[in-house]
Amino acid sequence: MEQETQIGPTQASGKVLLSTAPGNWDNGAAPLANQAGHLLAGSLAGVVADARDITFLAYNNVPPAVPNVQTKSNSK
Repeated sequence: MEQETQIGPTQASGKVLLSTAPGNWDNGAAPLANQAGHLLAGSLAGVVADARDITFLAYNNVPPAVPNVQTKSNSK
């Protein structure tokens, strides 16, 4: 099942759009700090959980061990 998370720029919680019900927002928003109840917080737990005062987060979409991958933007 695919999910899309929508979070406003000043909100600490977001809602999930389930692919099984397009157009319907799940009425179960959870705070980003709640790793057990939030899709995005759970996936980022190993990245930023130990640095709660983090001010900058970067990622790169080039797969490991694959040379010369060209995308529109390799880092954001």
